[in-house]
Amino acid sequence: MPKELKRGAFRNNRGFAVMPLTEALSTQAAAISLEVSRQFFVRECEAHKLPCHYSGTHRRALLKDLLDYKSQREQARRDSVVRIARQSEELDDYNKFIAPEE
Repeated sequence: MPKELKRGAFRNNRGFAVMPLTEALSTQAAAISLEVSRQFFVRECEAHKLPCHYSGTHRRALLKDLLDYKSQREQARRDSVVRIARQSEELDDYNKFIAPEE
């Protein structure tokens, strides 16, 4: 069994599913897997930030594309946190106390 499964799903009593990377998901299923709203998912598809295709009149996205997109978003988020932390250090914001406004 992979280490990731032992550390993640099993230890935290979370379920998991085994699916082929070529599985086509509906917009609602894709949005749930990305933990975003369906409308946000649709907008990302329309902006060509996330590849999708049509099955009849319904949008579908491949699981592989969703996982790649999620990974890219997580990396961008981490990079932003590092950039903000560096800027704060450069401005010496960590050593300043800002009293809350009442």
